[in-house]
Amino acid sequence: MTTPAPPPESADGQETAGPDLSSLSAESRALLDCALEVLRDYAPQPGALSGLPQIRIARPYTREVCRAMKDDARIGAKMLLCLAAVDYPAAAANAGGRHRAGRHEPAAEAADGDGADAGGDVAETSAGRVEVVYILQSLAPERTLALKTEAPYEDPVVPSVTPVWRAADWYEREAHDLYGLRFDGHPDLSPLLLYDGFDGYPGRKEFPFYEYREF
Repeated sequence: MTTPAPPPESADGQETAGPDLSSLSAESRALLDCALEVLRDYAPQPGALSGLPQIRIARPYTREVCRAMKDDARIGAKMLLCLAAVDYPAAAANAGGRHRAGRHEPAAEAADGDGADAGGDVAETSAGRVEVVYILQSLAPERTLALKTEAPYEDPVVPSVTPVWRAADWYEREAHDLYGLRFDGHPDLSPLLLYDGFDGYPGRKEFPFYEYREF
């Protein structure tokens, strides 16, 4: 088990606040410390989610991290309990400065040009993002842990974890339908809840429910 790192220091040498882990039990803190050790090569960021230990990771590492959490005997997350997506639109996107990408329209063509700076990086203040939450379960002993990663609207691609857990199949198809996420390596992202040609992503807060007409 790892020893918690000292609080980080700001540029003026003062300690800055770390993640609030006060909601975690002693057992959950121990699980979090163990997971941080298992994932030490992937720059994990610790946290808490409603009393569950939580680790935030960069999306390129998603599949490798999930494989490590399943295969490492110290964690043994053999079950994917849930995969959920959460929409975080930026203020500029909510203000109507961009139109929604259709199901077959490249996201970059739907942006109004403010979603990237001169270097081509997504500007968080002008582009929304979708957070992906993985709830993992070990069975012996029974323990639950949350993983999080995120993808911007302009590049909504996340590695598929279907090679790790077959249960991810329909979860990822649902997130693809509702949020426009594309899961790299998924065997079949055909519509699960919607239909081919459906315009927009109804899981996103910007979707105009009151304006939508099916026929």
